[in-house]
Amino acid sequence: MVRISKRQLASMIILFEVGSSPLFLLASEAKQDAWIAVSMAMLAGLALLRFVFLAIQKQEPDRNLVEISRRYMGPYLGYVFSGAFVLYFMYSSMRNVREFGDLTILYLLPGTPLGFIMFVLVFTTSYAVYKGVEVLFRVSEFLLPLVFLIYFLLFAAFAVTGLFKLERLLPVLNQDLLTIADAGLPEVISFPFGEVAVFLMFWKYSSDKKRLVSVSVLAYVLAGVFLVGTTVVLIAVLGPLAGTGGIPMMLAASMIELSRVVERMDPLVVLLLYTGVIMKQTLYFFGAVLAVSTMTRIPWRRLVFPMGVMLYLSSFAFRSLMQHVWVGFKLNTKYHFPIFTILLPIVLWLVMRIRGKPKPEQAK
Repeated sequence: MVRISKRQLASMIILFEVGSSPLFLLASEAKQDAWIAVSMAMLAGLALLRFVFLAIQKQEPDRNLVEISRRYMGPYLGYVFSGAFVLYFMYSSMRNVREFGDLTILYLLPGTPLGFIMFVLVFTTSYAVYKGVEVLFRVSEFLLPLVFLIYFLLFAAFAVTGLFKLERLLPVLNQDLLTIADAGLPEVISFPFGEVAVFLMFWKYSSDKKRLVSVSVLAYVLAGVFLVGTTVVLIAVLGPLAGTGGIPMMLAASMIELSRVVERMDPLVVLLLYTGVIMKQTLYFFGAVLAVSTMTRIPWRRLVFPMGVMLYLSSFAFRSLMQHVWVGFKLNTKYHFPIFTILLPIVLWLVMRIRGKPKPEQAK
């Protein structure tokens, strides 16, 4: 029986939630109050996690999202509900594949064909998925300390070189609370806080069901506080430049110069970017594979290759990096992702509360 430990689960939740988000300025419309908007979104996401996602899982601890939806919504409506999440997981994974390819060409390998870069990523992550849940979650346990060590080095460099200036966050509450909240809701809930919905496909594998809620909430809070902190760092280092597009953390890292010895720390940001994108993309792809396997009863390892091909081909849907970014921040986070990270989980939770736990013969 597949089992993941408390530490592995917590590591994956933190890595997944953090992802590549600290490299960008979340809720940039709030300007120097962006950290307040991110805090609001984090708290809203925490309520969603604790009282919706984990409430769903706690009622059915040994089932995944597809099994739960079919158990409570019936075979037909449950199939449609599950199919919608398959599309969401695959689309989110595809976006990460394309982001990886475009940013690799932009910052690291400008002469390399986009198709080759994305092929390498899809092949690598497909192999990781094929190896199984336990292997993937063990990798997260190994990577987490390395990721935070790199962030610590970057933040220490900002402090030592005098780039970090808290006065750039002033005046606090320069805008009214409604405007600040509008910058973070629902966009920042959808990305990155509400994305924890994908764990409804993996929580069933937890080795300690009794501490599932506390471990998941603690990991989420740690990731959320870290994201608020990195938002503060970006504003304190870059000021108004933090919201000017591109990758603000890359710009901040390029400004580090310590005694003409420590320079060019932006490769560390590239490493963080790749780690965040790859882990998020892999988990979304794995979620889609497990969902389709549950729906069709086809062994999930047989689905990795055909779904990997679909993932690779769909990654060419965007014409350019600019279109990819525009669709992501102007359409997906505002209108599309909230359906899957907020609306549909709440609908499932309500159905479960109204119906109550089905009797064994009803669940067949």
